[in-house]
Amino acid sequence: MGLLRIILKGEVISIYLFAFLIPLNPKWYGFGLILIVLESIIKYKKIEKLQINSLISLKNPFIWLVFFYLFHVIGLTNTENFQFANMDLGMKSTFIIFPVYFLLFRPKVNLQKLFKTFVWGCMFSLALYTIVLVFQYVKNDSILTGSDFSFWMHRGYYATYLLIAFTYIYRETIRTNKLKVTNVIILISLFSGTLISESKAGILIILINSFILTFYFFKIKLGWIKSTFFMVLLSLIAVFSLSKILEENNRFSGALYNFNKENIDVTSLESTTARILMWETSIDLITDNIFTGVGTGDIKEELQSLNYEKGYTGVAEANLNAHNQFLNSWTALGLFGFIALISVFLTLLISGDPKNIFFIRLLSLSFFLVFLTESFLEVQAGIIPFAFFISCIGQSKAANREVETVNHD
Repeated sequence: MGLLRIILKGEVISIYLFAFLIPLNPKWYGFGLILIVLESIIKYKKIEKLQINSLISLKNPFIWLVFFYLFHVIGLTNTENFQFANMDLGMKSTFIIFPVYFLLFRPKVNLQKLFKTFVWGCMFSLALYTIVLVFQYVKNDSILTGSDFSFWMHRGYYATYLLIAFTYIYRETIRTNKLKVTNVIILISLFSGTLISESKAGILIILINSFILTFYFFKIKLGWIKSTFFMVLLSLIAVFSLSKILEENNRFSGALYNFNKENIDVTSLESTTARILMWETSIDLITDNIFTGVGTGDIKEELQSLNYEKGYTGVAEANLNAHNQFLNSWTALGLFGFIALISVFLTLLISGDPKNIFFIRLLSLSFFLVFLTESFLEVQAGIIPFAFFISCIGQSKAANREVETVNHD
């Protein structure tokens, strides 16, 4: 009956299918996009002027996605390596494809259905990975963790999708005030999957989101004073416990060690060291090219050249990006490209949908924190899902504005 209601309401089922595919294999994204377009053409309806006007607004986050893409195009005027620039524009074309799609077809999007479907996609991917884990253990008497665990995409991206799904289910549990057994199983599975991925950013962000949501829950139940006292006590216990657990893990203890500038080996390619070095190099390039950037196609060459000049041979030979999306975008596109990207996040904080606004803000926070340690929008596993989520949220916000306008009239 649920599927029948979606069909009768004129919703595009393929949009929900695409949400299911996101935590699986990025190679399947193209298949999902084709289905969305074909189904939308079949179900096409004439669009009213009011509907278009509600979408074309600076308060709509996907409009800023379009601006962000246009600054990549403008960056061609400051580019010498057009081969990389054209490849980059092609990869990021969904920044403009999704907004244009929503303008042309105006599909209905139920955010709660969308993210529930996404959660089940995460659970399905975890089930597949678990089967592989068991098979690996039986065959080799070893368990896959870290990058070996999420073999379909980089662990940083996979952990991001798991923590987003975790955040949604936790938020829904609090909102409905119903602790279902199914939700508990999902939360434990998603949290465990994030830990097994060994993504440092993913683990930190899922803990931050858990803290925020737990505090929010106790604030509702106990009030500000008691909930604050309880959360301080809980935080002290959590920090002590995690410090004991993580210090036994070389990946995390090494990260803490390398955050001390005196300990950094400038020839190293260790993940934390590499990020510190790349951030420093990116900031140097930004300082010299504040407004124009170095160009859409020249950023990796400029980073590599300066790294060699500084003696950062490890990251230079690996030809790494900035490993911070905000720095990477500012380095390539200049100040206005950076502003366009930041504006996507700022507009996400403004929503007319009371059911979803808290989760959307946590989603925005999650992506923001991930962007601080990863150039998330430089590969398809990050580009397409981000463009998809932002566009769906923008479409939902526009629909709410239409309802408000009609009611006002």
